[in-house]
Amino acid sequence: MMMRKIRFRDERGSALVMVLFMVLLLTILGTAVVAAAIGGAQRTQTRENDVQSLHLAEKSLDEGVSYISSAFQGRSIDPENMDGIIQEFVMQMRGKAEDGGLTLGSELGTDGQDQVSGKITLINYDSAQRKKTEYPITLQSEAVVNGVKRKLSRQIVIDTYPDFLKYALGSEGNLILNGSSQIQGNIYAGNLLQLSNTANYIHGSDYTASTLFPSLDGEAHVQSLKSVACADQLMSKPPFQAEGCKSPLGDGFMLDQLLIKPHAKFVSIDVQDSFVDKLSEAAGVSRETLQQQFGNGASNIIKGLQESEGSLGMLKLTMPEPPGEPPIEPGADADEASKQTYETLKDQYEQAKIDYSDGIIKLNQELAAMKQSVLFHGNLTVDGENIRSLTYENKGNGNGSYWLIVDGDLTIDAHSLSKNINILANILVTGNVFIQGDIRFDSTLFTLKSTTVQDANIRGLNGKELVLISAGKILVNRVDAFNNSGASEQNELKAFFYTDSTADLYGVGSTFQIKGGFFAKGDLTVNAMLGNVNRPSSSTNPLIFEPQSGVGQYHRFRVIYNKEIYNNQNLGLPKVNRVNVRVGPLKLE
Repeated sequence: MMMRKIRFRDERGSALVMVLFMVLLLTILGTAVVAAAIGGAQRTQTRENDVQSLHLAEKSLDEGVSYISSAFQGRSIDPENMDGIIQEFVMQMRGKAEDGGLTLGSELGTDGQDQVSGKITLINYDSAQRKKTEYPITLQSEAVVNGVKRKLSRQIVIDTYPDFLKYALGSEGNLILNGSSQIQGNIYAGNLLQLSNTANYIHGSDYTASTLFPSLDGEAHVQSLKSVACADQLMSKPPFQAEGCKSPLGDGFMLDQLLIKPHAKFVSIDVQDSFVDKLSEAAGVSRETLQQQFGNGASNIIKGLQESEGSLGMLKLTMPEPPGEPPIEPGADADEASKQTYETLKDQYEQAKIDYSDGIIKLNQELAAMKQSVLFHGNLTVDGENIRSLTYENKGNGNGSYWLIVDGDLTIDAHSLSKNINILANILVTGNVFIQGDIRFDSTLFTLKSTTVQDANIRGLNGKELVLISAGKILVNRVDAFNNSGASEQNELKAFFYTDSTADLYGVGSTFQIKGGFFAKGDLTVNAMLGNVNRPSSSTNPLIFEPQSGVGQYHRFRVIYNKEIYNNQNLGLPKVNRVNVRVGPLKLE
């Protein structure tokens, strides 16, 4: 009995130890939970401060962007003095930022200390680093929320380029895309964008052919969703449906490719007005001086330049007079006077041939190595034989801008040659322009009348291209007609075309491979098919197309936007008196 009692006393206190151990364990766990909760709350607060500081930094940048946009968007401006205007504006903006006009904040802390603030910390414009007529302004903002600091930056680019140069295809009126054209780049419709999977064409009579919808790798800038219509058997009810103008085959546009750009903000050009601007550049004097001396309008100015003795430093050229028909030799029974007259005419004819040959040689030398603006009177034909090329030795270099002015029609025709013709010159043409054959261009060309491009293969010279701006219609005809060799072996048009008129383009029997763009002030209509096409047995029958599946088939109409046009042709591009403001992406500093 004694032993049992002693053993019982030895076990006393074990329950207390167990209770204390459990209390300690629960205390540790509770402390850990409380610490985790507090840490989580702190992390949540820090993350919240971090997000808020980012938003506030972005809002500060938005304030700066809004200030710049309101100051420049749509503003009439003198492009010649743009650099000084930007520098003066940046100084004003810095002063506004220093005065707190671009600072966001609130006194939420104690003792009057700001715990939440956002401000523009850097406004930078480096004139030496700007690209041609693009003026980049860099803004940097800083925001602090309860000690958490964030910095963001954004670049705003002000440019004086006309809007049409920013699109692969476009129209200030209606842009009508019938059939399966392939477009890489943005498009623009100043009124309606109409899409269809049916192409129209003419082969003796008017015909239609079913194919796929056009495909777009880029954005479609339109006036509203109601300004987009799909006209075909699959989707006949405008406006744009939620799934876009899209067929079951998967081709077509999607809704998220549409962006609204009101036409009121579109910066247009006037070809006649731009022509006069380039005449003033060619003459090396102001536009006002030309107009005071010769009157308004391109025709009056050119006439005045032709009649002026000095021509303001321009070189005047004309085509040499051809020798005409040789004299007819008199018969054996002719009298001596007739024979003497013949000998005199024969000598004159032979001398005229020599003079003409010498004149052509001299003209070729002048046109192949131009060093100043040239005023050519009459029609000019560059055929690779009589006149072989048009070349400015210093095109794009120096402070001046030299132009070849053709007061007549310009024909560039290499169709009968086994080699190409090189055109390295900016050109103003008062008449019509005709281009045919294999031509290599580094040129900006303005014409006051119409343009025809026929059976042409326009390639770049020195990695550059042709910019053709026409007051009249542009007809691009028979480009690789019925060529079924595939897109990689077809002719290309490395060019950007603009017309003040309407335009109709066909990639049905012909093939278009434009590396540049095409823009019309009036309606622009494109008709296109896929794959191979063959002539029918009769000119009155419809063309023969392979089934339009889209699988492995090439596009007979293809446009690839060329963004290098600004750098390559900057001196020749038309100027505008309004500016665009483009906002770049946010960057985390």
